[in-house]
Amino acid sequence: MVLGTLGANDHLPAAVSFSVSPNPGQKPRLDFALPTTQKVQIGVYDVTGRQVATVAQGEFLAGTHSRQWNGLDSQGNAAKAGMYFYKMKLDSGVYTVRAVKID
Repeated sequence: MVLGTLGANDHLPAAVSFSVSPNPGQKPRLDFALPTTQKVQIGVYDVTGRQVATVAQGEFLAGTHSRQWNGLDSQGNAAKAGMYFYKMKLDSGVYTVRAVKID
């Protein structure tokens, strides 16, 4: 006899994923998936490694999530066009995606 809940967790991601679209784009959307609840910090970094903005920070439940970077730096100024690195830090590791911001 098998006991359990039919359909439970059928739609949870099997692994962590992280993507940025459109690339290139003006206001990129950051999509990420978590198989378990985790503390998440997503930042935008310029090519020198300086953090430009924070897009998400806090505890996120298992599942898929989406956040949009408005193209502004942490001071509220428009970030320049160019190459940026989007870094997602989790308890389980760090994931980085490279994308181009256009004006």
